[in-house]
Amino acid sequence: MLNEAYIGNYGPYTILENGLPDFNEVVADFLKKSEIGLEEFGRIYGIAARNEPYTRIRIYQMIHNKSFPTDSKRRWILATLLQIPPALLGVTSLEQLLLSSQEVEKPLFPLQQRLATPQTISPTSLNIKEAHQALGNYWKLHRISTAFQHVGEIKTSISQLEKALLYGDRKEKQQNLSLLCGFHMLLSNMASDKEEYNKAILYLNRAYLLASEGNLFKLQVAILCRRGWVFKERGENTAALGYFGKAEQDYTFATDDFTAALSLKKYLSPGIQGSALMSLGQLKAHTAQDGYHFHQAIKQIDTSEQFIGRKDSEDDIHSVTFDEERYHLDKAAAYLASPVKMARYPRDARRELRNALAAQATPIPKRRLAYNTILQAKSYLVEEDYEQAIDVLKQALSQTKSLHSHINLARIASMHGALQKSTYAKGHIDVAVLEVEIFKAQHPKLFNI
Repeated sequence: MLNEAYIGNYGPYTILENGLPDFNEVVADFLKKSEIGLEEFGRIYGIAARNEPYTRIRIYQMIHNKSFPTDSKRRWILATLLQIPPALLGVTSLEQLLLSSQEVEKPLFPLQQRLATPQTISPTSLNIKEAHQALGNYWKLHRISTAFQHVGEIKTSISQLEKALLYGDRKEKQQNLSLLCGFHMLLSNMASDKEEYNKAILYLNRAYLLASEGNLFKLQVAILCRRGWVFKERGENTAALGYFGKAEQDYTFATDDFTAALSLKKYLSPGIQGSALMSLGQLKAHTAQDGYHFHQAIKQIDTSEQFIGRKDSEDDIHSVTFDEERYHLDKAAAYLASPVKMARYPRDARRELRNALAAQATPIPKRRLAYNTILQAKSYLVEEDYEQAIDVLKQALSQTKSLHSHINLARIASMHGALQKSTYAKGHIDVAVLEVEIFKAQHPKLFNI
């Protein structure tokens, strides 16, 4: 015979043969305590579980008939939305509810956009002009949207270039080295976007050795600048997790790379010079502990403005673009970078973000647009305008899903973590709704999306 019991301060619930309280009773109890209307809950839960709202009548039937779905995915969604303690479900964390679903190793976002395929290198022969054009097309595609679906082709190109260096015409060695460095830099950029920072640094180390072998000094400068960005991004990621000592180590590595790049003045392109000066200013903003040191960082950033839009006299496929949009985006990020609230300036950040939107190129670079939206959300989070922050984060999540961008998804998840720690999270279901959507984006195979 089944018994009823209180569990902690919850219940009483019917205790089933497995020793756990009846799941339907728990859901009904927490739904009642949440004071969310049945119609509103039906809309939220339905969209989260099946991308289509449930009616108020259907939710009422589930309560009355004890017919809430009990499969692991929907139990997790219900428990997350209603903030049901894991112990009532017989687990130590809600994520354990999903362990029974054997998640296959995936790309993060399997529903890729169908994009125009760049002209690729012939699998049987190597043509320098063809390789140069292919690399340029891959870079363009990755900047505008994503080129992750072409990784196999990129690695094939690298293999062909390596063979050409060993067995090909020595007169073409410099061109082959330059192209090989370019493909390694591209893979590094893509690895960094997936938060595979060690792999990204390895690609750049290989590229640097190749550039050094061929005395390709302009390429060495570009590689140093790109490696500095990877160290900076890894430091930002580490700082967001609270490991400030490790973050400062990466900031030091990044500073060393940017400084080394700037020291090779003879080989500096305007884009790289502007980007390096901007990045050094951002690094100072990340470690600013007060307004004075933050404004010193802004002074450093302002020295980069003179290089906006200036191009090399030659068509350099490896050049770094430092345009007006990039300048305003990076400056906005600096206004929000300090770990100390008094050294963050959200209104100034939003001004720079508006300027960045006004300077957008055509076609719109989707990666930059998503980053812009994320920074907007961060500015509202700094001001503790939580409702606005959540609304903008939802926009950012929608933009990020199509880009295969782990780093942007991680930024969104990090801000959600800050929301969960706020007093606003108690009694506001929109924080839990955002958690569900982030988790679904992180684990698309579990939810068949």
